[in-house]
Amino acid sequence: MAMIESRTFVEWFDTLQEVDLPSCSYVASLGVVGGIGATSLGLHTLHLLMQSEGLYTRLLGTLIPMGLSMMLLMTMVRIHRRKEADIAARIGIWCVIGAVVIVAVGVVSITYQRVNGVVMTDVPFVLTSHATVGALLGALIGSYDGERRRRERDLHAEHERTRQLSSRLTILNRVFRHDIRNAVNVILGYASHIKGGRIDRRQAMARIDEKARELQEMSDCARRFEWLLDEEAATTRPIDIGPPLRTKASTLAGEGVTVETTIPESVEVRSTPLIEEAIDELLTNAVEHNDAPRPHLAITVRSPECDGGERDAVTIEVRDNGPGIPEHELDVLERGHETELRHSSGLGLWFVHWTVDASNGRLTFDQNSPRGSVVEVHLPSTTASATDRLHDESRHDAVSDVAPSTANDRDEPTVTDR
Repeated sequence: MAMIESRTFVEWFDTLQEVDLPSCSYVASLGVVGGIGATSLGLHTLHLLMQSEGLYTRLLGTLIPMGLSMMLLMTMVRIHRRKEADIAARIGIWCVIGAVVIVAVGVVSITYQRVNGVVMTDVPFVLTSHATVGALLGALIGSYDGERRRRERDLHAEHERTRQLSSRLTILNRVFRHDIRNAVNVILGYASHIKGGRIDRRQAMARIDEKARELQEMSDCARRFEWLLDEEAATTRPIDIGPPLRTKASTLAGEGVTVETTIPESVEVRSTPLIEEAIDELLTNAVEHNDAPRPHLAITVRSPECDGGERDAVTIEVRDNGPGIPEHELDVLERGHETELRHSSGLGLWFVHWTVDASNGRLTFDQNSPRGSVVEVHLPSTTASATDRLHDESRHDAVSDVAPSTANDRDEPTVTDR
């Protein structure tokens, strides 16, 4: 029974961590609007009970202010239901400004009347009515201001997304056009040689088959890009990357690659579902382009709880002993676009970049010593708050069409789990 209760508490605590606590501005706005409304309603109710005039006069003198107070309380409920901290903050600020300005006008008016010999009774209740009117006007202005700012922000975000999609489609069009044209030219060339009897038929068919497979891989790659551009598929969610990393490491080891792994039993990140394919692509590329006699990979995962781990981020480090990523490849990725004369030779890094970017992460490259590359994927952990998750406007993105390596002629596989 104690074990069940303990497990229930742990599950409840894990669920609680997924809930973003309200921001200070959101709570303050609720307090300001609700406080003014409740105070005004209470004072006007007290005023109604204390008045000695007739019932009609009492109702007429307090009904409208009480109605305005109720509208303020309804505004507080509306803010609470929408749970939009930025709009709530605007409403709260304008509510205070409106109340202060109208009360100041009321004070000036009352002072002026006293100077001219007119004495006003029930001044506190009159100023309360002024504060209520000012707060309500401020709430209306704040609501409009918040909505306007949100529309501008949404429009800017849509513009940025359109620009990003246009840039990515340009890259895809150029790379696909280049690769498809080359593959088709090779196929047509060998077909022409076969027809003219100028080449060994078996050799030509092998090259044609190779290029046909490349075209098939490009088709699969286009499908993955289509998923990446889907907004629903790009939605981030908690994903345990430990199991797929270990599975991929075992697969590569079975192909003769020496793999060293330092992977926690379970390590969750907040990312898109395509992150598993992106990491798979990254590891495949590290082996595919490795020209060492015995390819070697070191896969290290550092969570926020580990020594050397980033706060609120999970780091996946991949070290290899290959030739390294060409400088012009990294230059293209840093620019974020391709040119007619210089373009990325494959779509692998684009896919990795774009998937990591969609996961609010970042990708870094460095040289390995004495030879090879070090690629680090930084992804938000599930414990990261919405305001602490990784953001980098200069991040670049990526996707690939390489096939898994087959190393049947290599030595026996070696896997080391440190």
